Amino acid sequence: MQSMDPGQEGDVPCRNPKCPNLIPSQSSSGRPRLYCRDACGSAYRRAQPKTKVADSHAYAIQVAEESARAFDEVLQPTREGNPLEALRRITRARLRDDDLIAALVQQARHQGVKGEEIAKAMNITPDTLSRTFSVAACERRRSRRTGT
Repeated sequence: MQSMDPGQEGDVPCRNPKCPNLIPSQSSSGRPRLYCRDACGSAYRRAQPKTKVADSHAYAIQVAEESARAFDEVLQPTREGNPLEALRRITRARLRDDDLIAALVQQARHQGVKGEEIAKAMNITPDTLSRTFSVAACERRRSRRTGT
């Protein structure tokens, strides 16, 4: 297998706009690198504007209230003996529940809680937390909900 010299066709620029390095194209399988080095990616992410702690707190409260209302709506069709409508409503409520989990993970991160502690509270591994509820994934959920 032949390695490519920097600057050959297929090389891509590092995602950090302050970095002039190119990332050699990969011949192996797996996710392509976005940054030339891990340290470069970390520096870029640290430089990104952060959502304020108070903002993430207010957002988490808003999503929690919406989730509570959605789960409350399951009670009526259940009492009326209409399980299909109750199932439809709980399915919609569970989608909101995932948004609530993402909002709470985001809130905990903004408060400086370590990923290991968040994962332990959720009874998942830190690896699962970082894959399922990455910072980017939580931001995408929030953007989808708020339309921004």
